[in-house]
Amino acid sequence: MAPCPTLASWAHVEASPPPATTLYLTRHGESLNNLYGRIGGDAALSPRGEQYSRALASFIHSLDLEKPEVWVTPYTRTLATSQHLTCRRTVMPGLGEIRAGQHDGLTYEQIAEKFPTEFALRDADKLAYRYPGGESYLDVVERVQPLLKEMRRRHNLVVISHQATLRCLLSLLLGTKMEDLPYVKIPLHTVLQVDMAGDELTVTEHRLPVDCVDTHRARPDNCETGRGREEACVTVPAHL
Repeated sequence: MAPCPTLASWAHVEASPPPATTLYLTRHGESLNNLYGRIGGDAALSPRGEQYSRALASFIHSLDLEKPEVWVTPYTRTLATSQHLTCRRTVMPGLGEIRAGQHDGLTYEQIAEKFPTEFALRDADKLAYRYPGGESYLDVVERVQPLLKEMRRRHNLVVISHQATLRCLLSLLLGTKMEDLPYVKIPLHTVLQVDMAGDELTVTEHRLPVDCVDTHRARPDNCETGRGREEACVTVPAHL
């Protein structure tokens, strides 16, 4: 079997190296859906998410960036996270979260209970699995590629987006193996500073001092369709 390709093969090859640039990637602040373990949706920020929106603005403003710009998605939680930033804001629908289709707004436990086969199929191949009526990670990669080219032409760009989308963007930049993409850790209340100059790229993690839930779900050992609900949910993050 041929080795799994890297996401570098997906990336557009520029005629000349792009200019040096810095991106600041972050998820929205903790949402009410994060607190209750629900995927997708259009929930408002939790009180701690509101605190993060202020902490993020303080952090970005403290950097005294030259002509910073903010890209957000149309979701309530990203717009609210950007509310205290004073720089120019642009809504970019293409940076929206992976669409969960018929599973939107459900908890992992509810999906495992109502759609056990679908839940197992996604665990078995999280990269290619497409939610019924929704998207796969490969679909998200396809839609963010054109935006990534534009992002690389900007300097001091702040991107407020979502877990799955930022996994795709960061993996495209780093050339991550495709099979590893769906499990890249993108924690809440953290700014990922990406500095790029020619072929050099460094990522610096800035964890801001606001508590939040952990939404990362590792791949379970058992991805068989006949597994029990308890085994299917063994890696589900704790929530209310």
